[in-house]
Amino acid sequence: MELNFKYTRSARPTKYNGTLFRSELEAAWAAFFTFREIQYEYEPLLNLATWRPDFSVTLRDKSNIVLVEVKPFASRKMWEDHRDVLDKIKGSYDQDFISVLLGSSPLLPANFIFGLRYREEKPFDLEEVWSPLDLGEEDGIAEYWKRAKNEVQWKT
Repeated sequence: MELNFKYTRSARPTKYNGTLFRSELEAAWAAFFTFREIQYEYEPLLNLATWRPDFSVTLRDKSNIVLVEVKPFASRKMWEDHRDVLDKIKGSYDQDFISVLLGSSPLLPANFIFGLRYREEKPFDLEEVWSPLDLGEEDGIAEYWKRAKNEVQWKT
């Protein structure tokens, strides 16, 4: 029997690098982006109808910006069970788009590229950004995440 995910506690506002984030998880992702030298903006002011992304992230080649949603999810099923989140994102667009969904850790299978294609038979799809199995020690993902979590722990 599988239980549906329920928030068991309120998000704890957390300060990192002079910014007050709504949750420790968002602050940890911001620290992770910083340590990986990924440019980001927290809660960018955009004119979207139903969604305010947690981050806008500039790709390394600086050719594009991706909008990011962060939730404390550990699996694909958790995202799919919370269609309200996906529908909120979809409701902000009137054309094809891609956004990134980040879960509770880069080491869990909960990080996806979320795309909506209006002209395809499949109205939306979750495509893995990366899999924990693809992350080797040379990537240093585990070490960067540990560092990020330590950086923001207990910083309210």
